[in-house]
Amino acid sequence: FENDNLLVLNKPAGFAVHKGSGLQFGVIDIIRQLRPGNPDIELVHRLDRDTSGCLVLAKDYPNLRRIQAQLSAASSAKTYLTLLHGELGQAPVEVDLKLMTVRRGGEKRSVVDADGKVALTTFSLREPIGRMSLTQARITTGRTHQIRVHAAAIQHPVAGDKKYTERSLQLAMRKSGLRRMFLHAESITLSPAPGAQSIVLEAPLPDDLV
Repeated sequence: FENDNLLVLNKPAGFAVHKGSGLQFGVIDIIRQLRPGNPDIELVHRLDRDTSGCLVLAKDYPNLRRIQAQLSAASSAKTYLTLLHGELGQAPVEVDLKLMTVRRGGEKRSVVDADGKVALTTFSLREPIGRMSLTQARITTGRTHQIRVHAAAIQHPVAGDKKYTERSLQLAMRKSGLRRMFLHAESITLSPAPGAQSIVLEAPLPDDLV
């Protein structure tokens, strides 16, 4: 989706949103090269490198602040589709655990910590698949690795997650054909212009997760 205010992409897995940590470019760097007429274009939020789906970019600073304010509101809707280990159950699970970003061995991680930042995630079962759960995760905060850490905290880690899932589970998923983390930014609701009604933008589940 694109208009004069913003651009929404269906980001493929494997692309970082910005350069750094040995990467010479990220999605934002590519877009700036492709769109020299939009020198102020900026990421509204981030997605992990191995996460696919809806990624929002604002074309100027006023729209950046406007859309970020929308997405941080309690009424906002940003949903992900994920495959979780274990049987989640029919009732939605609300996780309200504060998160703090730390560095361990030179690697950035998020941990549950009472002194961390507020983080809210709601997990809702979409479909049971054997002893696993295809799940919708809805977030109203955007902390680093939020869904992944909250899923692990309730003993239902994200399938294919190399950072927060036991290695035995990772190996089992690879044998089943899953080659990356099963986390996809499925939809996002936002107002595409000042004063405009909100619209829902959706990105289909990519073939490697289907």
